[in-house]
Amino acid sequence: MIVNKKIVIGTANFGMSYGLNNPNGKINSSKILSILDYYKSTDLELIDTAISYGNSEEVLGKVGVENFKIITKLPQIPRKCKNVEKWIMDQILTSLKRLNIKSLYGLLLHHPEDLNGPFSHIILKTLYDLKSNGLILKLGVSLYYPKQLKFIIPQMKLNIVQFPLNVIDQRFEVTGCLSDLHKMGVELHARSAFLQGLLLMERNLIPVKFKKWTKIWDKWSNELKIKKLTPLEACLSYPLSLTNVDNVIVGINDLRQLKEIVRASQLKNFDSDWSLMSSNDEMLINPSNWKFL
Repeated sequence: MIVNKKIVIGTANFGMSYGLNNPNGKINSSKILSILDYYKSTDLELIDTAISYGNSEEVLGKVGVENFKIITKLPQIPRKCKNVEKWIMDQILTSLKRLNIKSLYGLLLHHPEDLNGPFSHIILKTLYDLKSNGLILKLGVSLYYPKQLKFIIPQMKLNIVQFPLNVIDQRFEVTGCLSDLHKMGVELHARSAFLQGLLLMERNLIPVKFKKWTKIWDKWSNELKIKKLTPLEACLSYPLSLTNVDNVIVGINDLRQLKEIVRASQLKNFDSDWSLMSSNDEMLINPSNWKFL
């Protein structure tokens, strides 16, 4: 089986209930073990997690991930933190202990606005020291908006940038951010390909609170018919078609879903023209706003 090497497992569901279209909640350890066994059999090796994903790191450490490349994320620095350097060091060392590994493939700032505050110099020095000591191979940020790059790029040597990208949220491509970062040699990891599962839901099961975007769902249904694609195939076709995108992080609920994703990612001749689906409506493309709908 020829597997698309861009696919990366996201592990939010390993440590907590995550996603709109997730009836089963948090995945149990036995299922995680079978997921990782299959994942390894396909020669895929990157795993994306975060300190803030419940107990996902601990679960990964228990099932064993020493043969994988792990990316985790540093949470927001507490406002009343008196020793930022020590706090960061403690977070990373504890994270490595939970994961039961000696070093991280990547560490991303989960709250990059910390670089826009008074401790930016200390943060960067500490991260660079951790990298120099071999505890971290690559450093980067997890972004939500293209505008965040304006204060990050002048300060930080980026190895990895993670960002939302799907057929509706195309901001990082249309603004030219992907092209610019690619030219800088940055490893680009797209997440939210399924928009937390919303794009995979059957039309009649989409929650009523999303009714105001009926025109978008009409376009989506129509395009799926025209292109003769399943929602899963279509969701993957957009990010996988972009040559600037190095990896596509996918959330899964079980082994069956992972196998379906692997199969769907093998499609050839992806049609990259999904421009008619693009939206800049923050209430739709940013899941953190959904609680206000």
